[in-house]
Amino acid sequence: MEEARRNVLADRPDLDPGAVKGRFALMCEQFPEAMVDGYQHRVPEMTNHRGDRHVLAAAVESDADLVVTSNIKDFAPKACKSLGIGIVQPDQLLRDLARDDEASVLEVFREIARSHRRPPDTLDAVLESHRRQFPLTIDVLRAEVNDHR
Repeated sequence: MEEARRNVLADRPDLDPGAVKGRFALMCEQFPEAMVDGYQHRVPEMTNHRGDRHVLAAAVESDADLVVTSNIKDFAPKACKSLGIGIVQPDQLLRDLARDDEASVLEVFREIARSHRRPPDTLDAVLESHRRQFPLTIDVLRAEVNDHR
């Protein structure tokens, strides 16, 4: 989590470091089952990119089926498949969730729009604001929204 927090701050120097630290603390508090300990002994066995072996080791230790990452180049299919772990990009995962249950995923984006009060946002504006990060997902959701207009 510390590495992720540092990367967010490196990628987004416009963000307040205290706010980012608070957000990560809240994530750890709200999702304690997502925190993995005791994986360190597995790191030497991992054959993916050296800088991300701890991620794959934690996935193995926690019996994860998937690693969700935008950094798929550091997770060679050969290194992961033999461990029974798939690698998926966030947009692919969210797109698949949207295909399976468009209404629920759209509701999350509606909640985001409702949470923006100054100024208020529309669903369309929120979808477009996420297009760069989730283009595949937004295409699926746009098709659903357009079908119901």
